[in-house]
Amino acid sequence: MLFQKTSTRTRVSFEVAMTEMGGHGIYLDWMASNFQLSDIDLEARYLSRNVSVIMARLKKHEDLLTMRNGSQVPLINGCDNMFHPCQSLADIMTIALDKPEIPLNQIQLTYIGVHNNVVNSLIGITSALGIRLTLVTPIAEKENIHSQTVERAKAKGTLSWEENLKKAIQNADYVYTDTWLDMEFFNDPSYADKRNKEWNL
Repeated sequence: MLFQKTSTRTRVSFEVAMTEMGGHGIYLDWMASNFQLSDIDLEARYLSRNVSVIMARLKKHEDLLTMRNGSQVPLINGCDNMFHPCQSLADIMTIALDKPEIPLNQIQLTYIGVHNNVVNSLIGITSALGIRLTLVTPIAEKENIHSQTVERAKAKGTLSWEENLKKAIQNADYVYTDTWLDMEFFNDPSYADKRNKEWNL
């Protein structure tokens, strides 16, 4: 388990799950390893000679792709700036367990918050499963949007946007809320000034 970003839930959940399944999770701090010194693909190649699978929580999606090219074992994205697939998998699993009698392709999910890595992953998984996803994302920086994922969802007709908050949640089976700022900036003194109270539920 390679961590470049800080983590509580990802590390604990992965390590506990690995232990419960009879495996052994090894925690590796990016800053305490040669990943900060050597080429990422070369370090990944060596690491993959010693383990069965790699979970990496990195800052940049490009670095994850480089690691994938070097690794000889499966690589799990534990979070990066563009995607958070394990989070979205857990979200959809929660919905499926909450209402098992309703087919997923009949679910209406509304997301409210900044367009971030979680949104990109939600767009991808809801599109694959036929879940209708409505986004209320007044803060959507171009560099945070994965255009290929968005275009696939638009082509399947599962993705829409809404500016009116009341209208967005009116027919939703589930309402998903997130912050208005990425976690790296939570301790920024200006964080409180960036929150838009008009979008509070």
